[in-house]
Amino acid sequence: MKCETAFLRYHSFAEEDVKKFINHWMAGSNPKLMHLRLNCFKLEPNWEHILEGIEYGVWEEKEKKKRPRNFKDHYIYRVEKIDCQNGLDFERKSDGMIGTVMHQSDQIDFFVWHDIQF
Repeated sequence: MKCETAFLRYHSFAEEDVKKFINHWMAGSNPKLMHLRLNCFKLEPNWEHILEGIEYGVWEEKEKKKRPRNFKDHYIYRVEKIDCQNGLDFERKSDGMIGTVMHQSDQIDFFVWHDIQF
């Protein structure tokens, strides 16, 4: 994908596809991506399986080098603020870019923090 934001409401992706996508991102693909949302994930995904082989951690408010708690999606007429406190964070080794994945309601969100690096 060459887009910055992609919201896929109707798709046939499964957990294994999310795992592949994150691994491709970790390898350097999708350099412009900022936010990917996949609807139709009613159950909490198996994050241990999806992030297998990837060092990840939870967001810590007290941590000195951290990403913000909220991700801001900028649209033409408004800004959506998304609370990422419960997200799982990981770092892309090639450039230090931070990725966060989380499940809320019936969707999986994947965020990339372009302005912040560990």
